[in-house]
Amino acid sequence: MQMALTGQLKHNLGAATNALLPQCNYSRCIFLIGHMRCGSTALSNILCSRPDISGYGETHISYTDKNGPGALVLNQLKRSAWKPQADYLFDKILHNVLDSKPPEEFFKSCAIFLIRDPKAAIPSILNLSQKTGMREYATFKDAESYYTDRLLHIKTLWKRFPSDRRCGFTHDALTQDTKTVLNTISQFLGLESPLRNYYAPSRATKQHGTGDPLNAHKHNAIVEGGIKKARNQNTVSEGRKIADRTEELWLETSTLFQRDRER
Repeated sequence: MQMALTGQLKHNLGAATNALLPQCNYSRCIFLIGHMRCGSTALSNILCSRPDISGYGETHISYTDKNGPGALVLNQLKRSAWKPQADYLFDKILHNVLDSKPPEEFFKSCAIFLIRDPKAAIPSILNLSQKTGMREYATFKDAESYYTDRLLHIKTLWKRFPSDRRCGFTHDALTQDTKTVLNTISQFLGLESPLRNYYAPSRATKQHGTGDPLNAHKHNAIVEGGIKKARNQNTVSEGRKIADRTEELWLETSTLFQRDRER
């Protein structure tokens, strides 16, 4: 009963905030849509270090109705991360449960998609699980299932966004051609000054659950070459069992991103 009342109160507060603040509009939201271990933390930190983008990383908000931006502001306010004068609100979404039934307004936002090759991503998810005790991804099968389900949904979301409201990249592109990717995102968002490959972690970005708990605290920029592959021998050997369909899904999705940029 208490949880239901708390949930209703949060919903009502989000709706009120959404109605009161012009900033609370999906057209002023930036969503980084990806999966765990795709390299999203550093990019999120770079975006959120700017005065014109309000956010701190992953909020775990569910976007199910028009009041999502209001809930996002309240979440940022709770973390002392809200910037009232910012042009954009930012969030990172890595799980289907958070964006499985978005309202039509959701697709008026600016979506930055980011994915990683399963041969690197799945062992990295498993390694994260082993080091942090995330039981949902404790086996290779669990990690691959999450990755496959997420990529299928990412592919669906990509097709629902208008071409001028989406851009997509791979982890390899982000870490091997960082300047080009950041310039492309800057142009996509219409930023007055381009993104720089640097960020100073804030108190909000350092909190548990907002980003990469294994590596984020070690860096202040996107690292050339990316995160090192997991060195746990069991993890690496299990990475060879990746299903052909998973590889095909990765190639299909990354090809969609590439075709958009070539237009």
